[in-house]
Amino acid sequence: MGFHKELNKSEFIEQIGVDDDQYIQNLQSEFDDIKFLYKNLDDAEYQQVIIEILRTIYEKELPKSGERRQLDWEKGWAENLFEFSSENFDTSKLMPKYVQNGRPIRLNNKFVNPVSLDFEWNLSVLYRKALFHHYFKKCYKVHEFGCGTGTNLLLMSEILPGIKLHGYDWAESSVSIVNLLSDKKGLNVVGHQFDFFQSDDCIQMGEDDGVLTFHALEQVGSDFKPFVNMIIKKLPKIVVSVECIKELYETQNLNDFLAIKYHEKRNYLDGYLNYLRELEVNGLVNILDVKRMYIGNLFHEAYSQVIWEPGKMLIDQVGATAFLTNFHAKQ
Repeated sequence: MGFHKELNKSEFIEQIGVDDDQYIQNLQSEFDDIKFLYKNLDDAEYQQVIIEILRTIYEKELPKSGERRQLDWEKGWAENLFEFSSENFDTSKLMPKYVQNGRPIRLNNKFVNPVSLDFEWNLSVLYRKALFHHYFKKCYKVHEFGCGTGTNLLLMSEILPGIKLHGYDWAESSVSIVNLLSDKKGLNVVGHQFDFFQSDDCIQMGEDDGVLTFHALEQVGSDFKPFVNMIIKKLPKIVVSVECIKELYETQNLNDFLAIKYHEKRNYLDGYLNYLRELEVNGLVNILDVKRMYIGNLFHEAYSQVIWEPGKMLIDQVGATAFLTNFHAKQ
């Protein structure tokens, strides 16, 4: 066991950047119970990782994000729906299939080999619990767009009992999972079908509501503006996005450079943070926090957080619409 390293929980908690002391103490206890053990790669292992990434980027055909992938996600979430339903509604069957064991991951801007089972998944659960509790504890409702298998809704119902939850996804199988969580597990949650590429002005949202996207906007590439504009007009309390944020990579770092190339190959989210910064200059949003989380799979990081709210000058939906129309007229 001497060659094993253990993730420093204090550094990880500090990186998340939340200051809810009471909840963080509980989180640290969970951290101790799970144990996050890993091994650093030797030179030969590191070279093999780099070769695999390069071959994947430059020699393989990879699915690109966008509207045409709706059927792929329908099939993917249908697998989780089938297992969840056939295994007596066991919520462990809701772990997305893209979460894999037995492969190197990105941690603190290095590649490491996890020793603990479900290292990345368990770490993401603790991260999400801290983030959701900190930002949504004062919200009346939370609306998650691109809710997938409903695991975030499940976590929020656990740590914020009583909060009203809405899960939106373009896959009918995802909506079915969410509604089963309500029927079979008693969660205060409702599933809705929603397409990021077709803005829906009929969605009801109040000033005390929160909005969440988690590994969801990556699938829209550069077509995120209709969604952002819709959310601004709804005037929610806060928006939490946990995504692969291309703007946060360092182009002079080899590991980051490869992540950028993979990001571009998959047509993942591009320009989201820069667009929010433009909106902020024009008073349409306030960016509350931006943090790069140095956690990811072999190919890229997907846990960086961008926290924002509609601009304080936007008093109502009519005013927000007018400001947005004027902003885009100037572009």
